[in-house]
Amino acid sequence: MLITQALTAVALTIAASAIFPLASHAQSKIVPQVTQGPANMFVNVPVSSSAGLKGAMHSNLDSLYSIAWLDLTQEPLVIAAPGTGARFYLLPMLDMWNNVFASPGWRTTGKQAGPFLVTPPGWAGTVPAGLSQLPAPASFVWVIGRARSSRTADYAAVQKIQAGYTVTPLSQMGKKSVPVNVKVEPVMDMKTSPKIQVDTLSAAN
Repeated sequence: MLITQALTAVALTIAASAIFPLASHAQSKIVPQVTQGPANMFVNVPVSSSAGLKGAMHSNLDSLYSIAWLDLTQEPLVIAAPGTGARFYLLPMLDMWNNVFASPGWRTTGKQAGPFLVTPPGWAGTVPAGLSQLPAPASFVWVIGRARSSRTADYAAVQKIQAGYTVTPLSQMGKKSVPVNVKVEPVMDMKTSPKIQVDTLSAAN
């Protein structure tokens, strides 16, 4: 992915979550295109944003971002994060109204590696040993993760942490990783920006 596309993805994600939360979340087939990646996988931004990034609110300059759009309609998802030592990281998980219902990370769950099971509403299955359950209030979840960075001096160290973020369907846990199948529906408008599409929605949509 081009770095400029990734940085724009961060800005659009933050702006969308602040300006039109429910409408943006409802566009579950549009949002993955904003982040330049399919649902149920992390899109990592390998550098920090700059003052030159315009058109939306700025992301933090002291963090590298990792964004994921979780689709829990089929089954729970296992979110894995590597151990980060003394480095601050956080994986805030937002519901459809932009309420943070869980925020695993250095300050909340510790600096050790941690697998978390994000479950959809009403799920009554058994949580496998070693996983911490994070019940989601809706079937679609935004993860806007970030890891502390001292700019270019330690990009490589932070990128190594980013590479350790994974999303795995519960049924596939412990099995060989299967690439995410990206299928864009023919009716989707892939040229008009997501914000404009949401702004022009009718009440019926």
